[in-house]
Amino acid sequence: MVVTGAALLWFGWFGFNAGSAGAANGIATIAFMNTHIGASTGLLAWMFLEWIFEGHPTATGASIGAVVGLVTITPACGYVTCMASVAIAVFGVICSFGALSMKRKLKFDDTLDAFYCHGVGGIAGAIATGCWANIAVNPYIPPQAGQGMFYPPYNSVAQGMLLAYQLAAICTAIAIAASVTAVTLLLMKYTIG
Repeated sequence: MVVTGAALLWFGWFGFNAGSAGAANGIATIAFMNTHIGASTGLLAWMFLEWIFEGHPTATGASIGAVVGLVTITPACGYVTCMASVAIAVFGVICSFGALSMKRKLKFDDTLDAFYCHGVGGIAGAIATGCWANIAVNPYIPPQAGQGMFYPPYNSVAQGMLLAYQLAAICTAIAIAASVTAVTLLLMKYTIG
């Protein structure tokens, strides 16, 4: 059942990522390719980590790895090369696997591991976008943002501005999520107990 769900997510994610280009063009194509490569790499990387740390890979772990690969590549899918999508997926899987291992040791309660897969994976992907975004892949990167940290600046903008924008967006998203969660929990506490 888990593998079937992951397969359906994987298939649907193509429409989500490639469809974000809003056209059938080169950016949609690279987003489609990066989505598939990210999920495949995530699946293999998670299996490899399970093999090292738990003695054997599992189908559930492989499914989690594929989802983490999808989540991690999503912010970057239309902005990076296919080789960068491999590195981004591995980075996301390492971050998520480590966070999930820490969760187990600290006995945190997150039944569906949503934060450790989607939250940590999404943050890793957003940071990776600031490192690997490439003007050769997507010419619509705003000039004031520049390219990722791993590429030379293509104009007079200081290196690292895109990464700074990505970090600011991550902090904003965390602040919004924390605020809305706090308000929701307070409303629940004072209304239904």
